[in-house]
Amino acid sequence: AGETVFGVHGAADLTRHDALSILMPDLQHCGGPTGFRHVALEAENAHVAISNHLFTQTSVHLMVAAPNALVVELMPGWWDDLFDRPLDITAGMVRPPNDPGIGFRFTDAVDALLVPM
Repeated sequence: AGETVFGVHGAADLTRHDALSILMPDLQHCGGPTGFRHVALEAENAHVAISNHLFTQTSVHLMVAAPNALVVELMPGWWDDLFDRPLDITAGMVRPPNDPGIGFRFTDAVDALLVPM
């Protein structure tokens, strides 16, 4: 649970009330990578495991850094065309790239999604 909860405080309420076994922070809802790290720490302090909610290309790095990470959520095919290469998944394990930033580059397909301002 938790993928629709907003902010660190919303996620902390779930862990404080012992309302879940696995917390699934969503990068958009918890405040990006920094918020994700805060949510993961709240969950760790409450002895609750975490799994990311989508955005695997970014959240795989955050999951590697979280001692209470249990499983990485992946929706195959959802955003594959947006990135220059697929995630490295071998024997059921996903590995974050070592390249700078999130380790992926956007493809030209992203241009079609941009809305002019």
